Amino acid sequence: MRARVVRTLAALASALVLLGASNAQAWTIWANHEGIKSGENKFGPFVSLSATLVEPLGSGIICAGIRGVGLSCPNEARRVVFEAGSVVRSEPYAHNHSTFTSGFNGYYQ
Repeated sequence: MRARVVRTLAALASALVLLGASNAQAWTIWANHEGIKSGENKFGPFVSLSATLVEPLGSGIICAGIRGVGLSCPNEARRVVFEAGSVVRSEPYAHNHSTFTSGFNGYYQ
């Protein structure tokens, strides 16, 4: 029984690693070390996309969104993904929820 559980967990871990590797290659960068003031938005290009990802460069709380579709805001400085649910024609964007200017990188897929 224990060996079966270990094999199952190993197979699941392998699948997750492969899935993560394929997703990492699918992201296109639209903002590289950008600064964004408190309460402001920064918009990317008008493209076909299904998700956007932002990663803060420091302690800023950066939200990920797609214009006209929605926004996802974390409660702390961390990477965040917003998924549209389908491919849309719009702009990826970031919103700074911090009380200070923050840096971030932005991606879409």
